Amino acid sequence: MKQNKGKEVFQNILKNKYFNLDFVIGFWLFLFLFLISFSRYQLPQYIYWCLPAAAVIGSGVLESILLSLKDQKNKSWFNKLNQGLLLVTAVVFLIAVLVIPWISVEVGWSYLILPLAYLGVFLWVFFKSSTIGRLLAFWIFSASLFFSIVSLYLYPMLTSFQPSKEIGIWIRKYEPNKDKLFLFGVPASKRSYAYYSRRISRTLFDPAVLIDSVQKDGQRYLIVQDKWLPKLEEFFGNNLQFETVKEFPSYKVATPEGKFFLKSHRDQIVGKVILMRASRKDFQKK
Repeated sequence: MKQNKGKEVFQNILKNKYFNLDFVIGFWLFLFLFLISFSRYQLPQYIYWCLPAAAVIGSGVLESILLSLKDQKNKSWFNKLNQGLLLVTAVVFLIAVLVIPWISVEVGWSYLILPLAYLGVFLWVFFKSSTIGRLLAFWIFSASLFFSIVSLYLYPMLTSFQPSKEIGIWIRKYEPNKDKLFLFGVPASKRSYAYYSRRISRTLFDPAVLIDSVQKDGQRYLIVQDKWLPKLEEFFGNNLQFETVKEFPSYKVATPEGKFFLKSHRDQIVGKVILMRASRKDFQKK
């Protein structure tokens, strides 16, 4: 039966019977999901590439669900299933809003302000709407509240573990007129340090590079990953002295693990990035 259906669809394509239908949006979404499945780095921000197509398709599905409520004669199991999924999705969003403060972020009493404001608007719309309007209001209320909480609490928490901007501003202030930023143990893929410091990043594989620069300038700053801190003296020898200027919590926020969003486990996987000053042994004596 399925084979006959597939052959029928293929024959209709050959006969161009679908010339009046628009497959662009569906193909857009399919192509994105197909290509991202081959990617080794499925970064969260990639979802923005398919959001417009998903929004168009999702709005059509939402409209069909709401219109099915009007058709009292057509109470099929499929329509009831769609309505049930819509309600379940809304409830899941609300549960997430309640759970986030307990498991993920530290919040104060101000956390209640936004949900109460949303609730006031929702109740006003709810009591002035029909059945369709109430269902739509419930879904929009829960979805909007969830993504607002994510934007105001989860996203800032996530970016707080990416200190490249703060370090870049500090470097520009205290080490002006330099064209290189030295990194030790920090992956070369961390281009944000170079971007915010407005200079070229240089990962140190040869100790002579930093030693020569310090001998010339008296002192230089470098960014060190905490795991590589014990290897400083082994790598550079006794030619330089190092001083910790500031420490920053650091995490690969582009590909976060599930444990990162649990505040009880976050400290176990979060590392540090250390801003250090390298100077000559006799630099402070001058």
